[in-house]
Amino acid sequence: MIFKYVWYKIYRAALKSSLNETPFFFAALSFSLLIHLSILSLSLLLAKLDILPFMYRKDDQIMPSVISVILAILFYIYFRGNRAKAIISIFSKESERQRKRGHFFLIVYVIALVIIIFALMFYKPGYLMTW
Repeated sequence: MIFKYVWYKIYRAALKSSLNETPFFFAALSFSLLIHLSILSLSLLLAKLDILPFMYRKDDQIMPSVISVILAILFYIYFRGNRAKAIISIFSKESERQRKRGHFFLIVYVIALVIIIFALMFYKPGYLMTW
């Protein structure tokens, strides 16, 4: 349910921006980048704690882009048609208080994600357990 809500918030932001002609594509692309950053930060944390190796090799430069594009395509396919209309109808009925609370939690999530990524860069600098 939280993924649908995040997608809805990104979709609504796209409708209010200059990208209002392609809100489904923008929402899918932004949502996939947000999810990919979350997965990357989790993988980086586990690698720095020596639990699992980092999900990409040091010499692999194209794979992160490929995975982001694949995620964007999958989310575009998933969040379209009747499913998107159902999500929009569910969350468009939220009250003003619920909307403000949702904005707050979404902003906290994005800021926390950025802080975690920067904090992980300074935890064991230069060290990364890879394949």
